[in-house]
Amino acid sequence: MNHRRSVVWDPFRELDDLSRRMFNMVERFAAQLEPPATRFARPHWVPPVDITEDDEGYLIVVDLPGLRREDVRVTVENRTLVVEGNRKPLGEESRKGLKVHREERAMGHFSRSFVLPEDADEAKVTAEMKEGLLCIRIPKAEAAKPKEIEVREVKEA
Repeated sequence: MNHRRSVVWDPFRELDDLSRRMFNMVERFAAQLEPPATRFARPHWVPPVDITEDDEGYLIVVDLPGLRREDVRVTVENRTLVVEGNRKPLGEESRKGLKVHREERAMGHFSRSFVLPEDADEAKVTAEMKEGLLCIRIPKAEAAKPKEIEVREVKEA
């Protein structure tokens, strides 16, 4: 009995694989050009976000573990919401007598910007921070919210 398995060729998968290999090759080459002191430095920090929507508006949740309210700034201008801040490394006093074996937590300045949808009411944006989560609420403008229209019964005269 001859069992043959059919294989379907997917050119897009091949291109994806090729581009991934090329990217890795360029990264390895670029890493060799970096000075040894910076070779293992983390790149600029971009905190992850979740964006959801309901009938009332939009919610952006930014993951900022270890940051306080004072470390974060939220602005809205020209339909663009900007979240920026700074995560500071441990001070020299905290490190006295310690050998640092690895530092993987990204430090320094970060900035994320989002273009607000046309139906957003940028004048009523609010932001709250609790336990490292920044929650930004962007209500929809009154005109953008769905309105239920009452259907009345007409009585013939």
